[in-house]
Amino acid sequence: MRGEVDFAIAPYDEHIDNGSLLLEKFLFEEMVVIVPEGHPLAEGDFSLQRMAQYPIVSMPPHSATYHYIHRLFAEHGLSFEPTMQTMHALSSIAITRSGLASAFIPVGLQKICSMHGLVTLRLPDKVLGRSIAIATAPDRSLTPAARALTNLIRISHYC
Repeated sequence: MRGEVDFAIAPYDEHIDNGSLLLEKFLFEEMVVIVPEGHPLAEGDFSLQRMAQYPIVSMPPHSATYHYIHRLFAEHGLSFEPTMQTMHALSSIAITRSGLASAFIPVGLQKICSMHGLVTLRLPDKVLGRSIAIATAPDRSLTPAARALTNLIRISHYC
């Protein structure tokens, strides 16, 4: 930040260097996998090993979500090779609904988007998710308005 922004809402990932920014984790957002009804992954036990055998739509490689999922697959000895990429989670839902791929989405989207025709899957042994943080510059104090807004964010969503 060069002094043009008071704060930012950013992904929190201890594996990514955020330079000199101070990151305060305030939200853990669960991620789920969605597939169309009737998809083979919707039957039987769900696993990343099974998921890797089918097309996946993902956020692009420069996104924190992509890095998280890539690491998750690597932890299971799998290669993460999405078939398609999109910049928008809503597009992932549409692509999945059309039957072209499965997708990882934030669970909160299920509250605001129609999940008609889709099945939600979770790993049996792990909660998938990502952390979100308030990013600030260590050498700058927040304006009163920015401080009030970050306090409201903390109160509303603190993990």
